Amino acid sequence: MAPVISTVQQLVNENSVNDFLTASEILIKFANNVLSNPQEPKFRRIRLANPTVEAKLLPVCGAMECLFEMGFVEVRLIEC
Repeated sequence: MAPVISTVQQLVNENSVNDFLTASEILIKFANNVLSNPQEPKFRRIRLANPTVEAKLLPVCGAMECLFEMGFVEVRLIEC
């Protein structure tokens, strides 16, 4: 895992201001969900197929790394 400071630096330095601000707002929303519902495991899981994650976090350098550094885990759906 990358050190947190370099992950945040990547998020700040390698993206446009608009992409950084959009990603930061989403990261804060996800963190607030956990803080508001600390006993609810579903708020600690991230689906890469989530439209918001797919469109606004995956393309932003360092955004997913920040989520993982914050303790979120990826949920993989098993297709039957």
